[in-house]
Amino acid sequence: MAKKKAKKKGKGKRRTGPYVPPVVTRVKFPSKRLGEMFGRIVGVLGNDRMEVFCEDGKHRMGRIPYIIFGAGKLNELYNIIPKFGKNVLFIIGGNSLKKSGKWDDITSILENKSINFSSTSISSEPSPSLVDEATAKFRDKCFDLVVGIGGGSVIDAGKAISAMLPKNNSIKNYLEGIGEKSHDGIKVPYIAIPTTSGTGSEATKNAVISEVGPDGFKKSLRHDNLIPDVAIIDPQLMISCP
Repeated sequence: MAKKKAKKKGKGKRRTGPYVPPVVTRVKFPSKRLGEMFGRIVGVLGNDRMEVFCEDGKHRMGRIPYIIFGAGKLNELYNIIPKFGKNVLFIIGGNSLKKSGKWDDITSILENKSINFSSTSISSEPSPSLVDEATAKFRDKCFDLVVGIGGGSVIDAGKAISAMLPKNNSIKNYLEGIGEKSHDGIKVPYIAIPTTSGTGSEATKNAVISEVGPDGFKKSLRHDNLIPDVAIIDPQLMISCP
């Protein structure tokens, strides 16, 4: 009986479709506290998206994004973007990223790689009007990806904008305790790049939206799928933080 020829080992086929993060892994823990502790550790060190829940089935911690961690890892962004497409919306902070010169570096590389991009700046906590105005302005641009670079407010704003670009109404309709609709999780893919260590918004499923004034509020837009698809944690972006 003729022996089958062994297949030659070599490089796999190059991915041509959209970027798909790793499959979620489910991990069980005997208590909520252990699950929370492990979830925090994996959120910093892990490379796979994981879903943490307890044996009793009552406490579910949700998944985490595909995390890229390390000094200089911001440069991975330029390799990841083409896997989603070549039309990107950047949500950035008001001043620090530009003052540091980092934004000039980013835009220069994007232009050299022929990546089309637009940007908008966030100088305070995202409000319903800010999100509504941004989505109305950019909805027809058909972005393949949203990237948020900044502190917690910027990351939340990017998360909310990515979630509302596919919708044709106000974010107020989807806020917990305010609106009557539930978000279905359909969004433009989102990459979060924090420049501060504080809120952990790059790994959560909600975006905090604030309204100031006599009828002010602070409410969340929430859905499991609003967790960023990718989080790039580069400590070099946080060197100037107190």
